[in-house]
Amino acid sequence: MHFIKHKIKNEDDRETTLSDLLSTGADNGADGAASAGDHRDGGGGGGGVSGNGGAGGGGGSGAGQDSSDSPEMALVQPILRLLQLLCENHNLEMQNFLRSQGGKTNYNLVCQTLQFLDCICGSTTGGLGLLGLYINESNVGLVNQALISLTEYCQGPCQWNQSSIAFHESNGIDIIIALILNDISPLSEQRMDLVLELKNNASKTLLAVMESRYDSETAERIMFTMAPVKQLVDIAKSAYYEDSFLDSKAQQQQQQEIRSDLADEIMNPREVGHNIYILAHQLASHNRELAELLRPGGCSGDSFTDQALDYYARHTAQIEIVRADRSLEKIVFPIPEICEYLTEDTKWRVFHTAERDEQGSKVADLVGRIDQLHEEMVWQRKLRRQPLLYQASCQMQLWSSVSFHLIVLMNLLIAVWYPFGPNSGVSNVGSLSGLSWLSVFLSLAVLLVWPRPACLRAFALCVIMRLIFYFSVGPVLQLLGCLDIVNKLVFIVSLCGNRGLFNRPVRDLLLDGEFLYHVAYPVNLFRRALVLLLDLVYREEMLLNVIRSVTKNGKSILLTALLAVILIYLFSIVGYLFFQDDFLVEVDALEAAADVSTSSGAPDDAAAAAASDASGAAAAASAFNMAAATLKGLNKLSFGDNLIQGLAGSKLDSQQVNASNSSASDSLAKNISTLLLLSSTESAKTVESQKQPPESEGSGGKERHCDSLIMCIVTTLNEGLRNGGGIGDLLRKPSMTESRFLLRVLYDLCFYFIVIIIVLNLIFGVIIDTFADLRQEKQEKEEILRNSCFICGLNRSSFENREVSFEQHVQRDHNLWHYLYFVILVRVKDHTEFTGPES
Repeated sequence: MHFIKHKIKNEDDRETTLSDLLSTGADNGADGAASAGDHRDGGGGGGGVSGNGGAGGGGGSGAGQDSSDSPEMALVQPILRLLQLLCENHNLEMQNFLRSQGGKTNYNLVCQTLQFLDCICGSTTGGLGLLGLYINESNVGLVNQALISLTEYCQGPCQWNQSSIAFHESNGIDIIIALILNDISPLSEQRMDLVLELKNNASKTLLAVMESRYDSETAERIMFTMAPVKQLVDIAKSAYYEDSFLDSKAQQQQQQEIRSDLADEIMNPREVGHNIYILAHQLASHNRELAELLRPGGCSGDSFTDQALDYYARHTAQIEIVRADRSLEKIVFPIPEICEYLTEDTKWRVFHTAERDEQGSKVADLVGRIDQLHEEMVWQRKLRRQPLLYQASCQMQLWSSVSFHLIVLMNLLIAVWYPFGPNSGVSNVGSLSGLSWLSVFLSLAVLLVWPRPACLRAFALCVIMRLIFYFSVGPVLQLLGCLDIVNKLVFIVSLCGNRGLFNRPVRDLLLDGEFLYHVAYPVNLFRRALVLLLDLVYREEMLLNVIRSVTKNGKSILLTALLAVILIYLFSIVGYLFFQDDFLVEVDALEAAADVSTSSGAPDDAAAAAASDASGAAAAASAFNMAAATLKGLNKLSFGDNLIQGLAGSKLDSQQVNASNSSASDSLAKNISTLLLLSSTESAKTVESQKQPPESEGSGGKERHCDSLIMCIVTTLNEGLRNGGGIGDLLRKPSMTESRFLLRVLYDLCFYFIVIIIVLNLIFGVIIDTFADLRQEKQEKEEILRNSCFICGLNRSSFENREVSFEQHVQRDHNLWHYLYFVILVRVKDHTEFTGPES
């Protein structure tokens, strides 16, 4: 900190402090200004301040020239630059130290810098309106440096330095105001860019003096000097139309040369006017007349003024922030140019999908999206440089709507005319063909007279019907499919252009669900156009809620379904153990003969005869097998009798043997007759069954479906859940005399109440409740968006009977996009140019 008291030895070995240098420079500047005034009175031509603060006469000689050569003045601008850098980033300790060093002898460099500006601009001569005589191209840099240093003394804010500048006894604050309001001629005729830079720095200095101060004293002090306040609005308007003031071709050529040399250093006139407008906006809170003048269509009544004010109002934002000391502060700032590229679709998506925090604010969610939104702004600015891609990207909704209409039309044609034969369509009907031509011309006439989307759809439909009459349905479907593919490819390009997907890596594209969905669309079109009707679900929010009602609580639904499967498994085990014979399911067998007759027609006579012969042969074979079995049994019986007789050693007489043989013969004859009768009867039944229609065979039969546990489980799961009364509707109806009648009744009732009534309704209840919650959540979200502040979460009712309405609050004080713009401003702005709130 000892640099303030550091002494500099000059050529005469005199020791000079920095404070003395500023005082000496101010004195030399005053002398030069007085000399310039004398030269002006003497008719020496236009004068100006020399490069280091001295004034020069019209002939280029005088006191100004002498003062510019002084070694003290040569050090003033570097000293001011040093003091600016020491206060950079709002170093409050250094700002206070420059005002007071805390010793016995203090050097108030803040006031001395102000006095230096006051003297170098000629206020000591009483010529505030003659700044052009004291400021020229050679010393304008010194004036700018003094203004920049004063700005750094105050920003942060440092309220003591602000008061020192605003209420100093010198005319320093008046000089700063005069730099804004007065036309600095002839410098403005030669180098308008330097004048704009000077006015811009002067406006920043006044904004720094008023930064974070809400007392009316400083504002009244400034407005007292610039009275009437209307001239401040006029200066902002003239800066807006600055290009129209440069009508001379020579001036335009000179400006072009200067701009080509200085490039980025050129100050934009509208940017200067914008800073002046922000200054007027800050002062308007203390002056009703100025507030009315700033309102487009206010007291001015001038269309040119309204146009300028409307531009400034649209590019000016206001927010409220909470400082470290928990005080609420309003900030007015210019909206960065890059923020103009934020699309309306993105604004709508952010506004409707942002999540609220515990305090009801959505700022936290908005801050989390700032990186993505900033990237989109940068990409959109690049996109504007590619007109064709930009125009395609702006029509995303149109491409999506065209694709959906094409899919609906293709499916209608498929539903009406499928399967497509060689003569599909109605091209042979001459009257309808003529009617189709008439409809085409009528729809075209209506479209030309009344161009509306409905008329365009009618015309397209008539043209397609005319093509169907001429080419048939198949070629028309192929044409529509090709058109849909081309349209979808254009939509994908528009999507990539609108969201900046061209600059993203492939990995991000593969993880982008929306991009993959639209890429898979043309692939499905090649295979199944019917599936693409489900695009309606993606387009409609209500249908998406229907899907979400199942997927949102999917875990609960899956666990409840698992419980149902476990219960059915237990019921299947009980049924297998105790009611296995009751699982009789009536089935309708699918006959192969019926399928053959349906596909190839009735069988011919040869096939019928072959079938009759085959049935007769089968009957004869069956009779033969029965006879052979009977004879074999008789032989075994005779052989057994002989064996018993031999083992017993008994001797039978011949009469007993003959009697036995006679009885065996009679028995054999009876068995053969009976066997033949049965064979004939069976053969008749077989022939009769062959004559019956195949549909009657096997119909009405029942099968056992619980001979194995797995079959019992499948039957219970399939039939039990699909029957309204449970598994009891499928099982055999038991008799009340059966021993397990009560157990069966208990089994049926338990299945009905536990599985059908409780478990299934639990699943349905979860889905229905989820859908109701989603609908209520959507209604609450819409209600919140309409009646609560995005930033602070206050309800509309909180602004009743107040001076500020809810609409004014959300549009002016807590506009969510203004907060986004402020963050973008901090990102794109040079950190050395930050104001106190911005830092």
